[in-house]
Amino acid sequence: MVIFFRLIKEAIKSIYFYRGILAKALLIPFIVSCVLSLASNFLPNVWFLSLSVCLSFGVQVIFAITIHRVLLLGPDSVPEWGALKWNKRETWFLLHVIALIAIPALFIFLGIYSFLIFTGKGEGYIFGVISAIVLWVVGIYLNIRLPLVFPAIAIDRRIGLKESWKLTDKHEGLMILIGIMVPILFSIPMVLAMLFSFLMAGAFVQDSLIFNLIVVILQSLLTVFIIGALSVTYRFIMEKDKSN
Repeated sequence: MVIFFRLIKEAIKSIYFYRGILAKALLIPFIVSCVLSLASNFLPNVWFLSLSVCLSFGVQVIFAITIHRVLLLGPDSVPEWGALKWNKRETWFLLHVIALIAIPALFIFLGIYSFLIFTGKGEGYIFGVISAIVLWVVGIYLNIRLPLVFPAIAIDRRIGLKESWKLTDKHEGLMILIGIMVPILFSIPMVLAMLFSFLMAGAFVQDSLIFNLIVVILQSLLTVFIIGALSVTYRFIMEKDKSN
């Protein structure tokens, strides 16, 4: 637990130290995110929403890679106004994002399916609930053990999920805390700020342009801190393994 809070503190300090560089490098992806979010309110058709989701994935990939590179390699690792080109690194990163979305989704589906099978055959809800919980826990555990692949890919170390699994072999507890507690810790102030902005947007108008803009800003800040925590965790584990 001490190491966990030390890494959180280090992530916050690193982000604050590079705040100016990150602000410039992430400005264009942030503007694109704002445009996509606002445009979705004016063009709420299936085709545009599908395109918006695909473009948002690409923007988030660039967003994440930029943060990882600045925190792990320093400010000279990215152009002043960010890397806007798409190459093999971004593609490899995106494929792993899709994989880490698909893995828990598969286990959630299997959990729901097993629950329906057990309850449908009359064995009782208890077996369905237990099987569903076990499958969901396995899916979450796998997802927590694998994300070190992202900072590695971002700094041009082409590793796969197998290598990420090996890296976290002796750090399961830390990865569970990083994977679960970090989003919760950083989400609390973001959610409170979002609720306040929601109330201030006027008569609970969810499609308010100001409200949507604030949501994008808060989501971007949350992303920065989560990715920052993952970056310093990756550096800690790599340094720990080298010293052993």
